[in-house]
Amino acid sequence: MNAARVVGILCCVLPLMAGRAAAQPAMVTRLVLPGIAADSTPGPGAAALAAAEATWANARIQDYEMSYTIRGWPLVFTFESTVRGGVPVATSEHCTLAGADAIPCPAGTGVFTVEGLFALIGRMLAGGAMTARPTEDGVSYVLVDYGANGVPVSIERGVRGVPDSESRHTVEIRVLSPAP
Repeated sequence: MNAARVVGILCCVLPLMAGRAAAQPAMVTRLVLPGIAADSTPGPGAAALAAAEATWANARIQDYEMSYTIRGWPLVFTFESTVRGGVPVATSEHCTLAGADAIPCPAGTGVFTVEGLFALIGRMLAGGAMTARPTEDGVSYVLVDYGANGVPVSIERGVRGVPDSESRHTVEIRVLSPAP
């Protein structure tokens, strides 16, 4: 099994024949994998992401301020941006270790646009993260709450049973000018 462990749930209907279960399942009702269903349609996480992206696109918001914070012990990363015409024109980042010592932010961790958040969530889902809190240790998950205009307002990710693997991502958006 690969590092991005995929957990599937296989539901079967077993016919009873003369009081005994048949040797073969009569019908597979559904195979559920993170991000994709058995019939190759998007799973609930991918469908929710696509709906949020469409809602954001329809809102046509191009000018906003965004604050994106990742908290996962012992690190806190905060990225802030002012976006005009859909492009970040001013950005700042502040990263701390154990809540006190400022450290350089790791390259590539900054997200400065709502579209960047959608891409981040898409990568999490593509990596095999479940979209519900797993009950089995070692399974990665991502939980996303979408707010007004499809903006992801909170993201929780982690690996069940692995201490300090969880991180909470929060997003605040302030629209600077209404859509044309």
